[in-house]
Amino acid sequence: MHKLLALIILLASLAHPLPEPEAFGTPVPFRQESIEREFSPPSARFAPGHRGIDIKAPTPLQSPVLGTVTFRGLVNNRMVLTIRSDHGYLLSFEPLCSELEVGGRVTRGQLIGSFCAGEGDYEPHCESCVHFSVRTARGYLNPLLFYRMLRPSVLLA
Repeated sequence: MHKLLALIILLASLAHPLPEPEAFGTPVPFRQESIEREFSPPSARFAPGHRGIDIKAPTPLQSPVLGTVTFRGLVNNRMVLTIRSDHGYLLSFEPLCSELEVGGRVTRGQLIGSFCAGEGDYEPHCESCVHFSVRTARGYLNPLLFYRMLRPSVLLA
């Protein structure tokens, strides 16, 4: 039974291999202090969680990667921009107003847009901050993994 389970897990991981590691440039010059809200993964696929980080972004944002714009548009009363990195990661920024076109290429460090207020009844949960998320076919990843800003886990007791 254990061998069968191990085989199933191995086959599942081969179906959606993780992209190779990639170091991101910073979308805005940020330090740990400029992170308004940290990544908090859900306990289950559709459970509540915070699938990215909120960064204070008073200045225009820069692309942290080489990639292609895959989405720019309104989602739930706020503008969203998504870039697929050349390594296969999907990076989304919201609320972010941008003039970039879907299908257009971006270079690392290129200006991609600026914070903009949502429309209608959208209520931001922090002032002038942009939600930044990273995902793969396997789900969301903590963006701080790509900046070496995570502290190691410590087992207590």
